Amino acid sequence: MIGNEMLEEALEKCGGSQRALASALGIKPSGLNRRIRGNRGVALETALALANFLGRDFGPVIREYTGLGEVRP
Repeated sequence: MIGNEMLEEALEKCGGSQRALASALGIKPSGLNRRIRGNRGVALETALALANFLGRDFGPVIREYTGLGEVRP
């Protein structure tokens, strides 16, 4: 899932520090730890915060979480 991939990338960008990443995302370190361990899923709001932190486009994140697939004009 795209949220988990971004979570790993963002954690690497923060030097492996869960506390630093949680602070950057505006979430509690304990909540981030539960997501990393797989005890809690990555919600759309967190996935969007990760995309913003990594400088990624929101489109693929929204499509995956809403199940819209390819959006055509």
